[in-house]
Amino acid sequence: MKKTLICILLVISVLTAVTACTKPDGSETETETETSSAAEKNGFPVVSGEERSLIFRYYYMSIWRSICANVENDGYKYGYGENFDPHVSPDEQYFLSKKGGEPILWSDELAILAANDSNRTISLYNDAVNNGDFKLKDEDITSLSIIIEQAKKSAENEGISFEEYLTKYYGYGFTPEFFEKMLTIEQAVYSYSKTLESWFMSKRAEDTDKYEEYSELAAEDLKDYRNELLSTNTQEFFVDDVYCTDGKAAALACIKENIDEHIHSHSH
Repeated sequence: MKKTLICILLVISVLTAVTACTKPDGSETETETETSSAAEKNGFPVVSGEERSLIFRYYYMSIWRSICANVENDGYKYGYGENFDPHVSPDEQYFLSKKGGEPILWSDELAILAANDSNRTISLYNDAVNNGDFKLKDEDITSLSIIIEQAKKSAENEGISFEEYLTKYYGYGFTPEFFEKMLTIEQAVYSYSKTLESWFMSKRAEDTDKYEEYSELAAEDLKDYRNELLSTNTQEFFVDDVYCTDGKAAALACIKENIDEHIHSHSH
């Protein structure tokens, strides 16, 4: 997807941690028997394996809403062409008439994108958790508080409770507690990415004083590092695993409720 989606990833306590991976300083990432032990040690939230479907659903819904917003606001089709209708369920319209020789539904394309986002982020989040030097800063906590309060204000403006608001946007079972966990880890992923970026920039600046050169090299270093993390990810999301299929079904149910509500509100 062309538009960058800020995504969060949660450590799964019942699964093994990521395998050892080379850190930017040349050392190896600590390999934990359980990711939860590192998360608890470093003060990061832990989410159960069963909540993987909620993670996938969050990404699925976020991507769908982003596409809808772009289409409805300015007609830009997110680079996919003029074949997306926000008022038709993704499992009732095709992303492309042909893809690899076979037609593919929007619902399946969104699942692929959601799984990709999940995998990109869980690998980086696990690395952040296992990095003993990385902590959330005061400004990170402040940002989280602001986002949560803004969400609560949005619910108030719609005349519904915060729980009802989250159900409307993400479906049943998406609690305020889980929403806060997701935002916390989203902030951790963002902050850790900036930390890595700064580290690679400082290292490359030792070789040249030309910003254009060392910033470009640092960007490639960060890309390579993230790809390495992806290649050793032991908590990968697959579109056909039980968590993704459950998350997809719940997301589609939520989407259809939103579409029905929209149609009903505009028919009177």
